[in-house]
Amino acid sequence: MLDKVIQIKSDELSQLEQVAATGFLLAFGLRFGYPHYLLNRFPKDWVEIYERERLAFGDPVASWVISQTHAIRWSELKAPDPRNVMRRAAQHGLVYGATFVSQYDRRRSFLSVARADREITDHEMQMLDGMLDRWTRAYSETATSLTAEELAALDLIGQGAKQSEAAAQLNISLSSLKNRLESAQRKLGARNTINAIAIAVRRELI
Repeated sequence: MLDKVIQIKSDELSQLEQVAATGFLLAFGLRFGYPHYLLNRFPKDWVEIYERERLAFGDPVASWVISQTHAIRWSELKAPDPRNVMRRAAQHGLVYGATFVSQYDRRRSFLSVARADREITDHEMQMLDGMLDRWTRAYSETATSLTAEELAALDLIGQGAKQSEAAAQLNISLSSLKNRLESAQRKLGARNTINAIAIAVRRELI
């Protein structure tokens, strides 16, 4: 699924996994607190607790991600933790960690990494920060790779036009319209046209 969003080199993913010995969370297209794509490799038992109890509300890392665009070790966070999220996370192996936030062309991404044995080194911080910047740029460029014709087709269908009506408004054949919609779906990694429209809206493409 990740390769439908961006292409990440295998050696970069390997380096990420080596640093994030306990796991990592990678998100692209963050908007209104929700990402377009999320890859969560943190321990499953912790993820289940976090989601079930909605710990994002009160999580100092989540609060920091929304307001910042740089990197920080979790031990350096000054935000309050009224729900003891960090202490509880540590019980599941997320003892030391860091979070990185990058933004390019209004598209925001973030990466959180964790391990149980030591702090993330300065070298690792710089390496992961650079990786996320490259990935965010790649994600943004992928998001804007749709042609004006494909965007117009998505926009008309999103406004409620039937395919035959949209084709008539664009002065193209029905088969040409379907080709544009299918091409947009592939580029966006969408399941169908409705999903493609939803993704395009979230990315502020239409």
